[in-house]
Amino acid sequence: TVNAEYMGNLINTEIIQKMSDIVLGYWGIKGRAEPLRFLLALTNLKYTEKVYTSPEEWAADKEQLNTNFPNLPYIKHGDKIYTESQALAIMICHSGNKPEFLGKTPEDQVHVTQLLGVIGDIQAPLFKDAMAADYVEQVKQKFETAVAPKLHLISNFLATKNWLLDYLTIADVQLCFTLELINKIDNTLLDKFQNIEALRLRFLDLPEIKQYYQTEASKRNFLLKV
Repeated sequence: TVNAEYMGNLINTEIIQKMSDIVLGYWGIKGRAEPLRFLLALTNLKYTEKVYTSPEEWAADKEQLNTNFPNLPYIKHGDKIYTESQALAIMICHSGNKPEFLGKTPEDQVHVTQLLGVIGDIQAPLFKDAMAADYVEQVKQKFETAVAPKLHLISNFLATKNWLLDYLTIADVQLCFTLELINKIDNTLLDKFQNIEALRLRFLDLPEIKQYYQTEASKRNFLLKV
């Protein structure tokens, strides 16, 4: 009789081995692919990157991708292409045997989705006009009105917990990417959000994230101007 736990581990190992040939396609910046790189690091999934250096290069490749929804970022696995950032995050969590990153219970999964919506609201003004020559100054000028109010909501929700749900989820990953971008723009903007800043530093101290920050990919610009 084959031990069920052994078979489960064997299947999980097979999934990880199959996922080790994944390709992450995106521009040569951190951008919206950075949370996916964080997740790939946290799930110990091996991958390579297809870096697009021009709109023309992407346009030529786009027509050949085996997907109904061509977009960047994408993940290629075998002959299949997957797109849309939230779908890719879900795929990585399941493939890396970390479904708890999506929320351990149905109620927690609702909270994670809710938090992702709020974090998306925080990201919107940060991504807007990202190609403007005075991008950094624009963000600083609108930070108190367009970004800080939502950060206050996140701060209140976090309270004294280590993580947003008291355990690590994709909401923390998205939040920490956002906080890293804000910190890069101006490292004083998070001073009034001490519990959020502590979460950011806690995230950066995770062994998998510390290892990722030793790679060349981690040294790219967040966006074109920062």
